[in-house]
Amino acid sequence: MRYRILHLFFSDTISEGYKNRIEAIIDEILATENLDYNVPRILFDGLDEEKSTQIHRLFNYTTFELNVEKKEVLAESEATDDEEDDEEFK
Repeated sequence: MRYRILHLFFSDTISEGYKNRIEAIIDEILATENLDYNVPRILFDGLDEEKSTQIHRLFNYTTFELNVEKKEVLAESEATDDEEDDEEFK
């Protein structure tokens, strides 16, 4: 079995309609309960920061693991972020 790593970076000049369609695809990925595929890394100017962070975390995780549950990935990464934030204030 072969695995692909996909990065999709879009120009700053893409139309609002195209941005809306890409964001809808991202929403579909984030709504998926069990991921049995490598999540692509998707980035464009104007993407909501929270969605950008979530899709990036899933991309990083699914690059190394398949058949993961999205909730576990996001919960683990948020816990790590909280620990990093705590370290900054010590």
